[in-house]
Amino acid sequence: MSPPVAALEGATKAYGDVKAVEGATISVEVGKVMGVVGPSGSGKTTLMGMLGTLLVPTSGKAYFVGEDVGGMPVPRRRELRLRRVGFVFQQLRLMQKLSVIENVRLPLVLAGGPTAAQLRRASDLVAAVGLGGKERRRPRELSVGEQQRVAVARALVNTPALVLADEPTSQLDSATGGKVLDLLEGLSREVGAAVVISTHDQKLRGRLGKVYEMRDGVLGPG
Repeated sequence: MSPPVAALEGATKAYGDVKAVEGATISVEVGKVMGVVGPSGSGKTTLMGMLGTLLVPTSGKAYFVGEDVGGMPVPRRRELRLRRVGFVFQQLRLMQKLSVIENVRLPLVLAGGPTAAQLRRASDLVAAVGLGGKERRRPRELSVGEQQRVAVARALVNTPALVLADEPTSQLDSATGGKVLDLLEGLSREVGAAVVISTHDQKLRGRLGKVYEMRDGVLGPG
């Protein structure tokens, strides 16, 4: 049996005396869609950071594909993020000076590899999220929903093992948010990625698989 894509065991992340996450245990299985539901400020973003190797627990354990994240050198963690993890950040973090296709292609550029293959992959994903013909536009020329679709395409361009989407629908109306979730889940299935979606919106529960609750830094069953 293959190890989980990512896992936390009793993981705590503290900033001084403040525990953003306390004693979290979670296992993300291959190909699964999971949810972490909780109010803003409950620790969801910190939890996602530990799952995606952006953050190392202050205590407890974090694993990525069986490797102990706490014992990894920083370059190894960076390599894993570039090649195995896709992020959809709450604030999107699109590069305003880059075009749509350049934003989508960026993780591949950072990871290295043949330019022609990078462009084909990025172009295919731009088309898959419904933005064909807008490849050369800048993010400011797009609607918020279209920008979110660029972020989804960028998260999937490196064919990741794990996709982490932090409040991916928080800036969208319900109809547009539903379409973005459809894209995220559908395209993730195509590449075989596990998906963890964090949200404060209780109405999204029905769209998620296994759900965890997060409140005041404590993770529990949903």
